[in-house]
Amino acid sequence: MKKVVFKHNRKQHIVAIATGFFAALPLICLPIGLREGLSPSLVVSHAYQSVFGVQKIDNGEVEIEDWALVDSADQLVSADYSEPAGSVEPGETTNPDATEPDETEPGEPGEPGEPGEPDGSEPGEPGEPDGTEPGNETDSTEKKETSTTSSYSDIPTFVIRQRYDSSNLPIELLDPACFKEDNSTYYVRANQSILKETPDMDSKTIVSLHLGQQVTRTGVGDTWSRIKTEAGKEGFVLTNSIQDTMVSVKIDRTVWVDTGSLILRSEPSTSGQQVAVVNQDARLHATAIVGDKWYKVTTTSGKTGYVYKSYTTTSAPPTPTPTPTPKPTSKPSSKKSSGTKYGNTKKLPKISGKNGDSIVSIAESMLGVKYKFGGCSSKGIDCSGLVKYCYAQVGVSLPHGATQIWKKSGVSVPRSEIKKGDVICYDYGSYCGHVAIYVGNGQVIHASSTKGKVVYGKLDMMKIKAIKRIIQ
Repeated sequence: MKKVVFKHNRKQHIVAIATGFFAALPLICLPIGLREGLSPSLVVSHAYQSVFGVQKIDNGEVEIEDWALVDSADQLVSADYSEPAGSVEPGETTNPDATEPDETEPGEPGEPGEPGEPDGSEPGEPGEPDGTEPGNETDSTEKKETSTTSSYSDIPTFVIRQRYDSSNLPIELLDPACFKEDNSTYYVRANQSILKETPDMDSKTIVSLHLGQQVTRTGVGDTWSRIKTEAGKEGFVLTNSIQDTMVSVKIDRTVWVDTGSLILRSEPSTSGQQVAVVNQDARLHATAIVGDKWYKVTTTSGKTGYVYKSYTTTSAPPTPTPTPTPKPTSKPSSKKSSGTKYGNTKKLPKISGKNGDSIVSIAESMLGVKYKFGGCSSKGIDCSGLVKYCYAQVGVSLPHGATQIWKKSGVSVPRSEIKKGDVICYDYGSYCGHVAIYVGNGQVIHASSTKGKVVYGKLDMMKIKAIKRIIQ
C-alpha cells in the first residue's frame, strides 16, 4: 500500500495559524464584553482615558476631564501609592515590584484584577456594581488623596486705630493726595465751623465758616473733606460738619427790596414758580435764611415765598419829604433839563487804553449768553449783571441792581451827548427797572428776560429815565 505523503508548506502553516488566532480571539474576549456590555478594546480605551485624559488626534491638544481640575494648590493630589491594609493573606509575601494582577479563571465576573479594570467600575458609568462583596479587599493599588491645611502665618496683618487730636476729634487716616475727587455743592451745618490747612484740628486755621454757608466739596477722605469757598479759600473740614442740602436758619428780620423789581418764588431756586413781583423799596418780613443766598419772606399783602438775598437791604429807604413848587422865572427852562441834573464827566475815572469801544466789545462777546436772574457771568446773566460784568473787565466796580446803578453809579449826560459804552436806564415809574449798554447807531445790548438771552435792542424800546456815563 502506498503511503500518502504531505508536502510541508511553511506559508500555508502561517496563514492557517493566523486565521485560527483571529477567529478565536473574539471568543476568548467574549466574557469581558458580556460582563460590561462593551468591547474589550473600548474597556481598555476607557481605562487609558481615566489616567491620561483624551488626546485629540486632529490638533494634538489634550483634553483634561473635569475631575482632574483643581482650584488651588491645596487640592493637589499626592502621587504616592500604597497597598491597602489587609490586601496580603497570612503566609503570603508581597513583591513591591509586582504589577500583574492575581490570576483568575476567565468568566468569573466580580473578581479583582480583571485586565483594564483597576477599581472594578467602568469610567463614565458610575454606580455600576463590580460584583465585589462589601468588605472584600483587593490587591490592586489604590490612589491616596491627601490635602494640606491652609496656613497664612507668613502673611502680615495690620490693625488700624483711629487717632484723635487734643480736642478729641478724629485725625484723617488717609493721605489728602488719596482723597476721592468730588465737585458737589455742600452747606455748612455746624455753628462756628473752621477751615483747616490740613485734616487735623490742631493745624492752622484758614478762615471761619458761618452756618448755612455754601461751599464746593473737592475731595472726600475717611472722616474729613476738602472744600473750597466761593471766595476761593481751600482747606479741610470734618465731613459731618457739612451736608448736601440747604440749611435753613431761622431769623426775625425786616428787609426792603433794593432793586427795581424782585421775583418772589415758591422755592429757594431760580427754577421755582413765580408767586409775585415786589417793587423797589417794598418792605418784607424775613423769617429764615436758606442756603446762604435766599430769604424766606412774607410780603405786606400776606404772600410767602423766597427772594434772592443780595437784592434786599436791611436799611430802610429814606422818607420822601415834600418839596415846594418852584416859582416861575422869566427864563424859559430847557426841555432836556426837566427834572434831570447832569454831572461833570471830567471827574469820572479815566482808564488808559480803555473807553466806550472797549465796553461795547465786551458786551458783544456776551451776545447769546442765557438770561439768569441774579447771574453775573457767562453761565447766566441779567440786565444789571451784564453792565456790572462789562465794566468789571476794565477794573470798574458797579452794584448789581438796575436802580442802584441809576442812583449811585456814574453821572447823567444829556441824550445829545450820548456815546458808546453809556448805560441806558429805563423808566419804570418811581424806579429804574431795566438797564442796557449803548453800542451806537441807535442800538443797545441788554439781557432780555423775554427772549431769554443777551441780544441787541433799540435805544427807545422803552421810556428812558437816564443816560449814565461811567468812565471818560
